[in-house]
Amino acid sequence: MVAPKTRLRSPGFTVRPCGACCTDSRNIREKSLRTASVFLFLTYRLRVCNCILHNKPTGRVDVRAIAEQSNDLEKLFARYHVGWTTRNPDLIASLHSDDTVFWVHDGSEPVNGREALRQHCIGLFAKYQFGLEEGRKLFGADHWIFEGSMTMDLLDPNGKPFPAKVEMVDVVTVNESGEVTRKDVYLNGSQKDAAFSRAGLDAGRGHQG
Repeated sequence: MVAPKTRLRSPGFTVRPCGACCTDSRNIREKSLRTASVFLFLTYRLRVCNCILHNKPTGRVDVRAIAEQSNDLEKLFARYHVGWTTRNPDLIASLHSDDTVFWVHDGSEPVNGREALRQHCIGLFAKYQFGLEEGRKLFGADHWIFEGSMTMDLLDPNGKPFPAKVEMVDVVTVNESGEVTRKDVYLNGSQKDAAFSRAGLDAGRGHQG
């Protein structure tokens, strides 16, 4: 009997259950997240290499220009990360373009526009207390990819506190003016569902920035 396929929401990712360990839907979602993370890293790395090769007619790579570009992105990431760790909606919004798109891929609708994003962050920070743990970072020609975790101190229905952690991958695109034009956030769905269910909260949509 052929095992059914389970697809991640984003097109192009398919994880086939391999046996008893994959009969649980949460295991499948975790495998999908890891597959998506690896795919994103490889896709963007190839994209960077392709741009470098095809934008140089002589076939020579300007190492200094690439280094400067990467350094600019790292500086922007540092400022952007401060915005999230200090929970500053104005700083976050100021680093986005007017027509920016912010999308948490958990069933939520995308947030469109700088002011809409600022208002979204105000509501998010007022409703949830969370921190961010840094993981791996990859900087390309016009983007970065960030792996990290959202950490939270939640209360169960009896008022007993407990810590929670949700793994995530951010894919952030930047324009030539150094503004964030798009941010896509991919969460570990099983970890988020478990944490919010234990706290008696709605785990359905849009809890992370």
